Amino acid sequence: MLVCIFAAWLHLTCGVSWNITARVLKFSDIVLNAVNTVADTPSHPLGPSRPMASDHSNHSFLLPRDVRTAIRALYIESQII
Repeated sequence: MLVCIFAAWLHLTCGVSWNITARVLKFSDIVLNAVNTVADTPSHPLGPSRPMASDHSNHSFLLPRDVRTAIRALYIESQII
Protein backbone atom coordinates (compact mmCIF):
# COMPACT_ATOMS: atom_id res chain seq x y z
CA MET A 1 0.00 0.00 0.00
CA LEU A 2 2.81 2.43 0.81
CA VAL A 3 4.42 1.72 -2.55
CA CYS A 4 1.15 2.67 -4.28
CA ILE A 5 0.97 5.90 -2.28
CA PHE A 6 4.60 6.67 -3.16
CA ALA A 7 3.99 6.01 -6.88
CA ALA A 8 0.83 8.14 -6.92
CA TRP A 9 2.65 10.94 -5.07
CA LEU A 10 5.57 10.83 -7.53
CA HIS A 11 3.25 11.05 -10.51
CA LEU A 12 0.56 13.44 -9.24
CA THR A 13 2.55 15.79 -7.02
CA CYS A 14 6.06 15.70 -8.44
CA GLY A 15 5.05 15.35 -12.10
CA VAL A 16 7.11 12.22 -12.76
CA SER A 17 6.12 10.49 -16.00
CA TRP A 18 4.29 7.14 -16.21
CA ASN A 19 7.42 5.51 -17.60
CA ILE A 20 9.69 6.60 -14.74
CA THR A 21 7.03 5.76 -12.14
CA ALA A 22 6.73 2.27 -13.67
CA ARG A 23 10.49 1.87 -13.28
CA VAL A 24 10.25 2.89 -9.61
CA LEU A 25 7.46 0.36 -9.08
CA LYS A 26 9.50 -2.39 -10.76
CA PHE A 27 12.57 -1.54 -8.66
CA SER A 28 10.44 -1.60 -5.49
CA ASP A 29 9.07 -4.99 -6.51
CA ILE A 30 12.57 -6.39 -7.01
CA VAL A 31 13.85 -5.01 -3.70
CA LEU A 32 10.86 -6.15 -1.61
CA ASN A 33 10.89 -9.64 -3.08
CA ALA A 34 14.67 -9.92 -2.57
CA VAL A 35 14.32 -8.89 1.08
CA ASN A 36 11.44 -11.34 1.47
CA THR A 37 13.56 -14.15 0.02
CA VAL A 38 16.52 -13.37 2.30
CA ALA A 39 14.29 -13.08 5.37
CA ASP A 40 12.77 -16.52 4.65
CA THR A 41 16.19 -18.20 4.63
CA PRO A 42 16.51 -20.15 7.92
CA SER A 43 20.30 -19.65 8.15
CA HIS A 44 20.08 -15.87 7.76
CA PRO A 45 20.08 -13.74 10.95
CA LEU A 46 16.82 -12.06 9.89
CA GLY A 47 15.23 -15.37 8.95
CA PRO A 48 13.17 -17.68 11.14
CA SER A 49 15.03 -19.30 14.04
CA ARG A 50 13.56 -22.73 13.32
CA PRO A 51 12.46 -24.46 10.12
CA MET A 52 8.97 -23.58 9.04
CA ALA A 53 6.29 -26.27 9.18
CA SER A 54 5.03 -25.50 5.70
CA ASP A 55 6.72 -23.97 2.70
CA HIS A 56 5.79 -20.29 2.55
CA SER A 57 8.89 -19.26 0.61
CA ASN A 58 6.96 -18.95 -2.65
CA HIS A 59 4.88 -15.96 -1.56
CA SER A 60 5.74 -12.64 -3.11
CA PHE A 61 4.47 -9.09 -3.08
CA LEU A 62 2.01 -8.21 -5.80
CA LEU A 63 2.82 -4.62 -6.66
CA PRO A 64 1.18 -2.73 -9.52
CA ARG A 65 3.17 -2.36 -12.70
CA ASP A 66 2.08 1.16 -13.60
CA VAL A 67 0.89 4.32 -11.90
CA ARG A 68 -2.67 4.00 -13.21
CA THR A 69 -3.07 0.68 -11.42
CA ALA A 70 -1.56 2.15 -8.24
CA ILE A 71 -3.98 5.08 -8.34
CA ARG A 72 -6.89 2.69 -8.98
CA ALA A 73 -5.79 0.54 -6.01
CA LEU A 74 -5.94 3.61 -3.75
CA TYR A 75 -9.43 4.54 -5.01
CA ILE A 76 -8.35 8.09 -5.83
CA GLU A 77 -9.00 7.86 -9.56
CA SER A 78 -11.23 10.67 -10.74
CA GLN A 79 -14.65 9.70 -12.10
CA ILE A 80 -16.17 11.54 -15.03
CA ILE A 81 -19.91 11.88 -14.58
